[in-house]
Amino acid sequence: MRIATIGTSWITESFIDSSKYVDDIDIYAVYSRSEEKSNAFAQKNNVSRYYFSLDEMLGDENIDAVYIASPNSKHFEQAKMCLLAGKHVICEKPMVVTAKELEELYSIADSRNLILLEAMKSMHSDGLAVIKNALADIGEIRTAQIDFSQHSSKYAAYKRGENPNIFNPEMCTGALMDLGVYCVYFALEIFGEPENVISHSDFLESGSDCTGTLIFIYNDKTVTITYSKTANGFLGSRILGENGAITINSVSKLTGIKRYYNDGTTEELYPVIDENIVMSKEIEAFRDFVNGKNKDYYDYCRKTAFDSCRIIENIRKENNFSF
Repeated sequence: MRIATIGTSWITESFIDSSKYVDDIDIYAVYSRSEEKSNAFAQKNNVSRYYFSLDEMLGDENIDAVYIASPNSKHFEQAKMCLLAGKHVICEKPMVVTAKELEELYSIADSRNLILLEAMKSMHSDGLAVIKNALADIGEIRTAQIDFSQHSSKYAAYKRGENPNIFNPEMCTGALMDLGVYCVYFALEIFGEPENVISHSDFLESGSDCTGTLIFIYNDKTVTITYSKTANGFLGSRILGENGAITINSVSKLTGIKRYYNDGTTEELYPVIDENIVMSKEIEAFRDFVNGKNKDYYDYCRKTAFDSCRIIENIRKENNFSF
């Protein structure tokens, strides 16, 4: 499968590096609006073709699929263009801003027998199955704390008065869309859709949210979610049961997983591994979906994308986001 990429950030480089672990994947071309940047990115990543016209790239019949890693505000428009051009799409999270946009994209994809996948690497991490299999051993679960707090490398620039994309609400980003989305996905994966969600967001002067707290209320448990772009969490996430606990070092990769028992014993269930290996699992899943395999799994990914999108859209409305 020949894939073209949109975007020249570190995540696109990681996608290209991760694809090397997957059979039958060829990073065929890269795209950036700037000819100079596109050419330089292609050379840096040993990709032979580069485009600086999206229409021209989408007219290339050799391209089977497109990986989109542009700013969030561009995802819907670019994904739609790719689907209308007959290309399968894997798009970085969050794929769109609203559930209405997601419905439109899936309608186009279905009408053309194309695959559309939100690139949520935690869903395809081997660590997810490890956690699910370990839950029974810690007994009845009444509470969990899920955290993804990561001090942004762009925060210093913001404090100097610059306007980096990650803290610019016009880019439809911020802490919830960049980090909170991983926490929401994880809660949905492990506990299902909550009966109620209580939320609070804190904002910078730019209008971008910088931290947030969510409380997912179920009929038998309460799950607390925290996320931040201005501080590091250090302690990871934990699921607490009557007989012990499971801790997760990274909720985005689902690695560094340990199980603790009430008698004081500890067991490592899944180590911290190379992020590119984790990302390769989502590329592998995407390839299989395109090849007509694992339809039930694809439908499940699709449903989870909708559930996450609706929850996050409601959180933004309740907290008066500007988008």
